[in-house]
Amino acid sequence: MPSRPIIETFAVQDRFSSLAPRLRAEFCKRFERPMDAAGGRHARRFVWDYWHVPKKFRLLRTRPNEVFEKDTFERMVREIADWGREHLGCHGLSPIWLSCYVDGCEQRWHRDEPHGPWAFVYSLSPPVRGGDTILRVGERIGKKIRIAPKFNRLVVFDPSLSHSVSKVRKALDVLEGRLVLHGWFVPARPFVEGPLGAKALAEHLDQWSPSIPHEGTVIARFDVSPEGKVRAFRWLSSSVKGWPSREKTKVLNQWKAYWMRTQWPKCRTKSRVTLPILFSAKESS
Repeated sequence: MPSRPIIETFAVQDRFSSLAPRLRAEFCKRFERPMDAAGGRHARRFVWDYWHVPKKFRLLRTRPNEVFEKDTFERMVREIADWGREHLGCHGLSPIWLSCYVDGCEQRWHRDEPHGPWAFVYSLSPPVRGGDTILRVGERIGKKIRIAPKFNRLVVFDPSLSHSVSKVRKALDVLEGRLVLHGWFVPARPFVEGPLGAKALAEHLDQWSPSIPHEGTVIARFDVSPEGKVRAFRWLSSSVKGWPSREKTKVLNQWKAYWMRTQWPKCRTKSRVTLPILFSAKESS
């Protein structure tokens, strides 16, 4: 079975979760009766922070636990975290926001710095005019990627890229607006799943000091067999900036060959290693 390609710049996962209809239903139940807000569950309508920063941001935002049932939301958090662990090599999430964009709401061009290595936006939106996530990618600043807020779509992208959200039009009710859960995956760290201890990984890392004249993070994953041999090595994700394709391919192949040659302690069962490699322009200069 061929391995998945390395994730660079952004990724889109449609039909992400079976929880989407339930989350949407809980949201609609909370806000479907605007004239009945005197008490009980409808008192929780009063949760929105109107976040307006002139020429930058205009949207409604709140913490998701103010809107969704605890069990449903916690299950969704686990699903997003598990996806990040499996596909990106990241092991956790920042606190998550729930935002709603009604008529006139938008985000102007900006970068999320400092934050985690990857941002995510998960859409619970109905069909809406506007509300696209727009990314400036590649060496040419004019190249843009536009991603619509399709229901049950997870978008993951490098938050250091300049990005924006196009202005929403004609959505006058929160039930009609662009509704998204969003946040960041926390910076990756090396971790081992299985009987191999962290000490074995630390000993190998002490003997290896890669360097490139670029900035970002590359994350690898590989299995270690019971006999101590490296198997199924693959690169998960890269947020390294300005790395020429030919040079990148050559260096990644060299690093892969290095780790495939390493010998590990023998164990009863196999282990899985996730290995982030972090670079900063200051350290590389």
